[in-house]
Amino acid sequence: MSDKTGTDELDRKTGKVVRLLEEFGFISCDDLPGQDVYFKTSWFRGSPPLREGDAVTFSVKAFGERRQAATW
Repeated sequence: MSDKTGTDELDRKTGKVVRLLEEFGFISCDDLPGQDVYFKTSWFRGSPPLREGDAVTFSVKAFGERRQAATW
């Protein structure tokens, strides 16, 4: 059974940070062709901070046709 909160391992996606601005950025993911996924930099904590080109693992939340990355 799938967990609809986005924490189920099957819901996890891997992508690459393609654009990074001060407080938000976008991830490209092969599972979601044609649309980059929005995220806030504060959602991905770590040292060192994220950089463009970094690989990330995340889950996806949908808001209508818009997609947003979420960490678990």
